[in-house]
Amino acid sequence: CPGLSAACVLFSCFQLATDLYPVEASSSSAAAVVAAGRLGAIVAPMFFAGCSHWQTFYGFMASLSASAALMAAALLPAEAAQQNAQNLEECEHLCASSSGSKC
Repeated sequence: CPGLSAACVLFSCFQLATDLYPVEASSSSAAAVVAAGRLGAIVAPMFFAGCSHWQTFYGFMASLSASAALMAAALLPAEAAQQNAQNLEECEHLCASSSGSKC
């Protein structure tokens, strides 16, 4: 279901934009993510119509997604990644120590 996948990716980007930036800039970063999503929703059908084969369009979208993932990984602040890892470890520890609860 490509629509659900796209929605999950956009939600993930939105969540990262609000979590990684300081409070003063988080609303601006979230607005930039929403604006990019809306611009993509407008431009993508026109680009698809202009492609001679549908494989060209999906190949371009896959390369665009891969480059965005690489840029996000490269630009992710180290302290935010470390904090997220610590939060995950704490959550796993709480989950392991809880009695009979599912995580």
